[in-house]
Amino acid sequence: ATFNLALTYREMKEYESSIEFFHKTLNLSPTLIKAHIQMAKTYEDMGEKQKALRKYKDVIEIDPSYFVAHPTLSVTHQYINIIDVFMKELEENIEDDQNDLKSNQTMGKIYYAQGHYGKAANIFRNILNNYPNNADAKEMLRKIEKN
Repeated sequence: ATFNLALTYREMKEYESSIEFFHKTLNLSPTLIKAHIQMAKTYEDMGEKQKALRKYKDVIEIDPSYFVAHPTLSVTHQYINIIDVFMKELEENIEDDQNDLKSNQTMGKIYYAQGHYGKAANIFRNILNNYPNNADAKEMLRKIEKN
């Protein structure tokens, strides 16, 4: 119900109310990709490019395969490859702190979604060297071994 209200407010160009209801939707379902996407589009409608990009990055963190399937999008009428933009940011984060767990996990998942299994496996092995009990890295290595 809150998602539909958010869409309705967006259609009526009541962007602040729309954003409020997208927040409520995401509080209930934090991994609902369509809510993140629509919230990003609402931010674009408001001219808030950075906030829109942040929401698209949230989608990548939830499911990197989404933007592997749809890599190019228009953010305030500028076409960008969101994966390229986000990978640069991840690389900078890792350059600053090689043990940045979240950035490493996200980068590994992006590589996996792109089919770069060797690169993904190296990242998850490095994670396990630093965090031997990391269940996410263990699971991703299992998935990679199946491919």
